[in-house]
Amino acid sequence: ADRWLQGEGMALRRQVAEELDRLAAGRVGAVELAQRWSGDEHADLRLRHAADLALRRAGDGLTDPNRLNKLAAWFDAANRTRDLLRTTVRADLAVVELLLAWTAANPAPSKGSIR
Repeated sequence: ADRWLQGEGMALRRQVAEELDRLAAGRVGAVELAQRWSGDEHADLRLRHAADLALRRAGDGLTDPNRLNKLAAWFDAANRTRDLLRTTVRADLAVVELLLAWTAANPAPSKGSIR
């Protein structure tokens, strides 16, 4: 765990958070981001980080049924996408659909949010 924290693990987690914020704000496209995320061996780990972020950001919104349904649907899609990464399906095509759903399930954070 210490090696992960000192190495690329935390850097990748921060990168995922920054990229998802940029996606939600419309500063990067889902297709471009999906291609970048699926371009190396860390695609599955990026999806795990994204799921952790979605859960953490959900916070108090979990009492809102509409928000809860969106989050549950996004987690289902994330699990399906992770399963697809182990098949012959093009990884970027599997990831792009999930990223398109990100903005609906996770609105852009307000300025000053803590990561």
